[in-house]
Amino acid sequence: RPSGGGAGDRSRAGSRSRDTQLALLRKRSEAERRTNEEVMAAVMSGTSEDGSAHTVNFGDSIQLQHVKSGFFVTVLDEAAPFDRECRATVLRPDGSSAALFKLMPRFKSQTEGSVIYYSNSLVVESVKQRGMMLHCSEAVYSVLNDPKDPTLPKHLQAGKTHEANLSSQSGVFKVEKFARYGPEQSGCLKSHSAPFRLFHSQSG
Repeated sequence: RPSGGGAGDRSRAGSRSRDTQLALLRKRSEAERRTNEEVMAAVMSGTSEDGSAHTVNFGDSIQLQHVKSGFFVTVLDEAAPFDRECRATVLRPDGSSAALFKLMPRFKSQTEGSVIYYSNSLVVESVKQRGMMLHCSEAVYSVLNDPKDPTLPKHLQAGKTHEANLSSQSGVFKVEKFARYGPEQSGCLKSHSAPFRLFHSQSG
């Protein structure tokens, strides 16, 4: 009668199969990471794949990245700490479907597919949780002891900090171009695009 060993062979075969699947998943994860880095680099450069200027339109899906940490605003399935009827949002290092948001028009005069310009108002809707929008709560998250403390960063020199969460009640956001301020620029006029000229209406 031949000796046993079938169970051991099956165990080794199962282990090899798991190792193969794990290696495949790691390979796919690395390929996805490289692709994400390439896409992010293209987005941050402000140009499309064909070299043309990249525009953001109403209806586009985006990720919101915190500049200092590099983390992404991500929606959780649990209640927000302060507004319990809302969903919580956190910053996480990896983008996912929970970090996707859709830029929707605030007014009926704006339609999906049209270009978003600076100073436009918009609504930021979660792609994963449809009908739920990014929202600034009225609940106070923290109160600074000394809001005028000059040692604090300028964006923290405010009396109150509010919770950002996800709500069925839409919050309205406005697109503004960011530029760092320097004392040497106090007499300069900034534009949103290329240099421009000012013409006197009478002298031409």
